[in-house]
Amino acid sequence: MWLHRARALSLLRTHINQLASERTQQADWGDSAGQVIASTVMMTFFEISRDCSDSWTMHADFARNFLSSHLRKVDSLSAEQETLFKFAATYFVSHDVLAGTGGTCMEAAQMNNELCESMDNLSVMAITGCSRDLLSLISEITQIGSSVESYIHPRILSATIQQRRDNIDSRLHGLRQEVPEEFGSFQSELVIVSEVKRLAAILYLYSRIDGSGPHEPHVVRVTHQIMALIPQISLRTHTGLWPLFIVATLGIRSECDEDRKLLLSHLTALQETRQLANVKKARRIIEGVWKARDLRPDEPQGWAILQGRRHGPISLA
Repeated sequence: MWLHRARALSLLRTHINQLASERTQQADWGDSAGQVIASTVMMTFFEISRDCSDSWTMHADFARNFLSSHLRKVDSLSAEQETLFKFAATYFVSHDVLAGTGGTCMEAAQMNNELCESMDNLSVMAITGCSRDLLSLISEITQIGSSVESYIHPRILSATIQQRRDNIDSRLHGLRQEVPEEFGSFQSELVIVSEVKRLAAILYLYSRIDGSGPHEPHVVRVTHQIMALIPQISLRTHTGLWPLFIVATLGIRSECDEDRKLLLSHLTALQETRQLANVKKARRIIEGVWKARDLRPDEPQGWAILQGRRHGPISLA
């Protein structure tokens, strides 16, 4: 395993050096860039599936920088190369946006906004199980959340921030995510996943910006809606981890043992099906949050409970 990893890294460096040396002809640039992108996707996936340590973020950071710096060359790519570019942009943006909700990873918001322009909704839905608009709204929640954390009284929002927050709330409640018929038998499954993710984004908004805890009525209502849909999330899709993580850490109350059992059983089934280390890591974080809530019920109960934990960046895509 380590030998193959070393060879992959060596090949990646070779392709990067070729591009940097400017010896690559314009006609060959797309092929070399495609090799870099494909190799980085595979290295990122390898690190996430192996142990989901911090190393996956280094590959992802490089990839986003590489993609962003070469946006202007997309028009010169072949159809196949452009498809790869859009896949990679969606893959890395979704990883960064969702990791930014986990409490220990800062999102590269400006770069993601630029890359989002190159992503089409069909690719986004296929890779993430939600629309590009929803990804953008989740990113905006994180940006606002990061800005208000520096306030002396973080829950007293300025008029501008309050207006942005209310606008996101309104857009999330009115968001309609169309799942094209091209997905065939997966269409009905993606309808469920995209709706669960929309509800999870609303829960994230309440918790991240408003500081709302699991016992507040509006949080209880959204949590109930999410939990009712969880049994319908297909294990054929890899896109269900983020809403499970969000509802587990921000929505499920300490006294709701049945909800906890349902959530853990779905995580177990997901792990047995996917065999990815990020699912195991998500479960450890979830169980740590539940323990903290059980032992210290008087401490902050909103998204702040995820801050300062030592789990490091987690892939939730």
